[in-house]
Amino acid sequence: MRMESARLAETILGLIHQAREHAEAEQRKRTEEFLGDDGLVTDQQVIADQLRHATGALQKNLERAAATIDRVRALLQP
Repeated sequence: MRMESARLAETILGLIHQAREHAEAEQRKRTEEFLGDDGLVTDQQVIADQLRHATGALQKNLERAAATIDRVRALLQP
């Protein structure tokens, strides 16, 4: 089945947006699991380590999404 290029780009960008939302929701879930029931962690080193890890993972996901968007744009340009 063939799609016109504008529709295909719209579909791909929509899927990327959904994937990004999913990654952000997963990160929120992991953060909630880490913080526990009371939502507090008192060990500052543990907090700092977890934030560095979470930030790194989120950055990688955002870089992948940006790279995918760039590839889609390149494919759609005449």
